Amino acid sequence: MTRKDEPKQFELEEKIWGRRLYEGDEITLLLEFLNTVFLGKFDNKNLPKTPLITCESHLLLRALIFANSYLSHADSWDLWEAKFKQNLEDNCLPLSNWNANNLKGTFTNFDDFKKAILLIQRSLPVDTSGRKWNNRFLFPWSKAQLFPDVEIKNSGSIEESVSCKRHYFGHTGEIAYLLLCLADNREELQQKLEKKFDPSNSPMARLCSLIEKDSSTGPCVNFQEGSGFLPSDYNQSSVIKHRVEWLCKDLLALLSLRLRTEDIVNPMGKIIGLHLLCYQIERAQEISQDPRFKKDGKPYFLCEVLQKKPSPVRRASIANHKMNQTLGFQVLSEVFSRLYDMLIEDNKNGTNRLDGSAPKTLSTVENEIYLELQSRLEEDADPEEQKKTFYDQIRKKYEKHLGIFHQRMANFIGLSSRELTNSYRYTVNSDLLLALAAVNVPDKYIPVRVFLDSLFEKYGIFFDELRSSKTLSTFQIEQKDLANNYGRLLEQFKSLGILYHLSDGFDYICNPYERENSDEQ
Repeated sequence: MTRKDEPKQFELEEKIWGRRLYEGDEITLLLEFLNTVFLGKFDNKNLPKTPLITCESHLLLRALIFANSYLSHADSWDLWEAKFKQNLEDNCLPLSNWNANNLKGTFTNFDDFKKAILLIQRSLPVDTSGRKWNNRFLFPWSKAQLFPDVEIKNSGSIEESVSCKRHYFGHTGEIAYLLLCLADNREELQQKLEKKFDPSNSPMARLCSLIEKDSSTGPCVNFQEGSGFLPSDYNQSSVIKHRVEWLCKDLLALLSLRLRTEDIVNPMGKIIGLHLLCYQIERAQEISQDPRFKKDGKPYFLCEVLQKKPSPVRRASIANHKMNQTLGFQVLSEVFSRLYDMLIEDNKNGTNRLDGSAPKTLSTVENEIYLELQSRLEEDADPEEQKKTFYDQIRKKYEKHLGIFHQRMANFIGLSSRELTNSYRYTVNSDLLLALAAVNVPDKYIPVRVFLDSLFEKYGIFFDELRSSKTLSTFQIEQKDLANNYGRLLEQFKSLGILYHLSDGFDYICNPYERENSDEQ
């Protein structure tokens, strides 16, 4: 069967979580998010879908950085220019009239230009060596360093030969953008992001601007309107609203710190990724009617503080990870089976004649899923055989992207690891801990118990017996094991330099960074 002959995929998971919640690393997530924020703005008039977004492709700058392998061996403008132009032709880059005159006018000599390009190449934190040069991205030193995923054809004008295929770009970050369009303080967030990622604030951004000086940053490519969207009940869901406000509050707290742009992007990507992990679990629990999946509607991450030998905490954390990893498909399966069986029963009873209607007792999302299943039924087919066929199609689609989102995002942001084990379990690494301290310690320092309460309330992260007792899950861990885990956590805080033990006998967590409104010089 050719791709054109394949049946249209079910959109059941999109109806629950929205479209484009895909696996990926936190830096690409942040690039996707920032690109949509700066070009689409936090405007909720277009909700629940993304607006039409037009992006500059920066093809010349991108080629100079990622398709310029001869540069390190060149020692003069003439030799390098000839090789580079040949490379453009080999890569089918439609810039046949390009020459190096603008670059020669910007840089006093070839050696300075060479050093500038090599500096940018060596400053990129994300390894994209496995991608084609036109699918690579710059580190977000400013809002000018945001490139779309570009596809180049071998024919037509430069505008016709360049398009946005979005193989690697514009996925999960769009969901974060759409969610934040619902935030009460979205305008303040927009202003702070614009200020933090202003090109004039970064020497590397200014360097990129010099290289592009007097050169075209086009051709432009479009992100189609509606390429990403939220579930249709986004305005009726208290779960979504709470998650949105927490995410917005965290980003505002992060942006209020005295940090350079290059220092803020890593914790920002981790914080957004963490909230999206919580969003995936919360939405699954909200949609489910099975109490085993629904529980109390909160995500839980039992985190082991690393140690060499196995422990009951590690075993429970592994089980916790497996439970969260499989929850999405379990809920999807439960919703599908329940609504499919209801549809078949309605047809048997004559209460539904495939007339495009659904039972009034269903929620908005359930109604949409019911109607989609209704539209796919074949009258003469065996219901059980159809159910199995539908189930296999839904499973295969889910496993391809959304099914691995939890595992990969948790690993990328530092919430899970397989270090010293064969299975993933939750363990907060040092970078994520520092990011959590940065956004959850509003003053110079707060008591450790207050900090841990905040982690538990906002993200479901916990380490000790006190917060374990508040979950509805039975982790079967003795108090002494959790107490040992808590003791190692304090040692981790201490090693990071964020633990204060004051004369009152209590432990405090300090914010590792100053806030902009701090009175200290």
